[in-house]
Amino acid sequence: MGDRRLEIRPRLGEVVVERWLGEVLNLVAVPESAARTRSESFIARLMGAVWCRSVAQASRHGPPAFRRGHQHQGLYVRGKLDVRSTARLRGTGSPKVASIQSYRDLDNDVSRTLVAAERVLTIRIGHTAWRTPRVDEILPRLRSAVGARPRLPTRPALAHIRYTPITRSFKDTAELSWRLAHLQGYTAAAAEGKSEGLLVDVAELWELFVVKCIGRALPRLRVEHGTRVGQTTWLLSSLVDARAGLGRLKPDVLAYDGTIALLVADAKYKRLENDWPERPQGLDRADLYQLTSYLARYSPKGEAVGALVYPRTE
Repeated sequence: MGDRRLEIRPRLGEVVVERWLGEVLNLVAVPESAARTRSESFIARLMGAVWCRSVAQASRHGPPAFRRGHQHQGLYVRGKLDVRSTARLRGTGSPKVASIQSYRDLDNDVSRTLVAAERVLTIRIGHTAWRTPRVDEILPRLRSAVGARPRLPTRPALAHIRYTPITRSFKDTAELSWRLAHLQGYTAAAAEGKSEGLLVDVAELWELFVVKCIGRALPRLRVEHGTRVGQTTWLLSSLVDARAGLGRLKPDVLAYDGTIALLVADAKYKRLENDWPERPQGLDRADLYQLTSYLARYSPKGEAVGALVYPRTE
């Protein structure tokens, strides 16, 4: 509003969030960018991760190949007969026939936009280790079709591309790539309802970071992200119907040795603060009750260690 600016910062600081994101998303930092705590390189690496995910989702059925028709004139038909052009040839006394051969081609504006975006991201980040295996797989094919430094199409040209049901998934990816190639990324517009951006759920980020750390600390155990597994576990079961239950339990982290749970951990994105008499040791009683319920369900014989994991603060 006017000249006012609203900044929302994470409670533990931007540097801490950068480290968590770097671990969870595998955002490799070279020494030059790692030395700068609020570096532009980190933002570029974060946008690179978003772009790689978008490319992977769009290219599930293959690279952005669009059908193109090539006209042929000769004594035989290639592809589909072009009746109107053939009539003109016969009208001039020519024995040839005209036909149109359709084939998929990677030489198009979408490929040029993707290659241009990758080039800008690599320049900003300073290395190519940020690219995912899927991007490394399709990028050489796009470069061979449009070149290493293609001319970026205009915004109207990109908007008038006719997508097929197979290539429609590249529409949003091409839009994002066009912005990145113009060093725009996500922007916020002044018009009402036109703002857009990249939101990071820091609480879920802390949870994923804890899962990664426990997986590295316990390489011999099978570590599962409890809130992502498909199975449903109940605290209480019905005596009448075995399929019915009450109190769905999904701890953040489970570490198994075979089928036996040895660790049940819950990540809490909050500060530990002493508050007598409600929180004399800095722990919320609800968190303790929750962990006790997890242990009672997943380790009724007491084999597992229970842990509440909080981020370290001053």
